[in-house]
Amino acid sequence: MTRKRPDDRIQRLVEIATEVFIASNGYQRTQMSEVARQLGVAKGSLYLYVESKEALFDLCVRYADNLDAVAGERVSLPYKSAGGEETLCYVQVRLAQDPAFQEMIGLLLAEESLEPARDLEHLVRILYGALGRNRKSIKLVEAAASDHPSLSKIWYPNARGQLLEVLLPFVERHLLAGAFRPLASAPIAARHLIETCTFWAIHRHWDLAPQSIDEDKLEDALVELVIRVFLNDAS
Repeated sequence: MTRKRPDDRIQRLVEIATEVFIASNGYQRTQMSEVARQLGVAKGSLYLYVESKEALFDLCVRYADNLDAVAGERVSLPYKSAGGEETLCYVQVRLAQDPAFQEMIGLLLAEESLEPARDLEHLVRILYGALGRNRKSIKLVEAAASDHPSLSKIWYPNARGQLLEVLLPFVERHLLAGAFRPLASAPIAARHLIETCTFWAIHRHWDLAPQSIDEDKLEDALVELVIRVFLNDAS
């Protein structure tokens, strides 16, 4: 028989465990005892909520970006995981089904574009927003991939790799049309755009020496930067 525990404790567990997984920089290096210590409970008490570290990781990936959903969905406890690859598939499906992400893919695959500045702005805003809304889950999977070969083999080709695959022709089309300034390498330019959005949407939140940022101006500044880097002034 599954048991119920106070929803706020589950939310706190997800919040703390997420930070421990990320700070430990790897799935294997994360210790359940450290999660328990930071939560302020005995290590054995964790197993009232999750049946294993794998289950805890899965729980964090699913709910770290939406703690309220843990209470709303009334998760049965102790929480069980079907396996690491299912966790990864969940993240990929969630990203793929994000309406904004689908809109971005449609923009990248469009055969014609008459307004490169508008397309670039739209692309940056969609990518930045989609990555930002899922930043903890993505950071968790990337941290685990460092010492989990099966996750690494699936995550990088299927997530970043697929995005690069559709972004590169977009960059090449605009280069050919003269809308983008001449670039030494289209693949490097495409990767630069992805990594720029990824840093500002995800990785800066874990910067050990964070820069003071006006959050209200960040997205507009990022759009301006990308347009100035890519757009041909004569277009």
